Amino acid sequence: MVRYGNTGRTLSSSRAREEPRGWQSTVECFRCCRFLTTYCKRIFSPMTTFPRPLEIGLGTGSLQGEMCRNTVEQALDIGYRHIDTAQIYGNESDIGDALRSAKVNKESTFVATKLHSKNLGHEDVLASAKHSRDRLSVEAIDLLYIHWPAHTYDPYETMAAFDLLRERDVIKRIGVSNFTCELLTEAHAATTHSVFANQIEMHPFLQQKPLQKYAVENDIILVAHTPFAGGAVFNDPTLRSVANDYDSSIAQITLAWLLEKENVAVIPRSRGPHLKENHTASNLSLTEDTIRTIDSIDREVRVVDYEFAPWN
Repeated sequence: MVRYGNTGRTLSSSRAREEPRGWQSTVECFRCCRFLTTYCKRIFSPMTTFPRPLEIGLGTGSLQGEMCRNTVEQALDIGYRHIDTAQIYGNESDIGDALRSAKVNKESTFVATKLHSKNLGHEDVLASAKHSRDRLSVEAIDLLYIHWPAHTYDPYETMAAFDLLRERDVIKRIGVSNFTCELLTEAHAATTHSVFANQIEMHPFLQQKPLQKYAVENDIILVAHTPFAGGAVFNDPTLRSVANDYDSSIAQITLAWLLEKENVAVIPRSRGPHLKENHTASNLSLTEDTIRTIDSIDREVRVVDYEFAPWN
């Protein structure tokens, strides 16, 4: 999903024809090796990729206990590999149980969770992340988010702790959630590692165009939560018309439209028959006219909004 442009590092033809001698040869070899090492790390590192099977994940915010375990197991059987949770959901242990009993290779799964905004002090980050890892029954958390930039969040103190978690292999990727462009820039400046993803509310009525642009320019994945706008998409006549044209559900059209955006993944909350329906949305390909039609219904209306949110 993340697209790479020109590396900006080329050797001129005249320089390429030169045959350096002595110390010059050593310097040129060093420069070339350093460039190739950096380039290959960027292209092949798991930190800069988001494979297609992970583009549609399972949001578990409303699931607990047996329902959570059964839903996660069913989702994994269908083909989901990206499971999203949070400390505040209270279901990390349930998801860990489901992962242990699932009939899939554990290495093929991608598990993301979020730190509660009251656990963002330096020592709290280190301790609570380990507790989440243990509850999830994973060797390392694939993606750990800051749930909200609120309460105990301090960019330098919090991000320094996330850096330590990376270096200690407690987590594999650093994520943030509900961050504005300004907060993303601040977080980047505060960490020695890159921010992999920003999980935000995103749907046809809140298209987050400034954040879309920022994500593409800075190689960040946008993970769309609340993709159905709290159910509002199901009553929209434009989306209903498009769904009829494609002989698909409004949910599938909404998810397919999000996936047409560069650097975007989605985590709908699903259960029962909707699990398979939503998962197959990645097979839909929308025309440019259809994409423009859905683009035109943006209302900049939020469903998830709190007084402590950074945009308030």
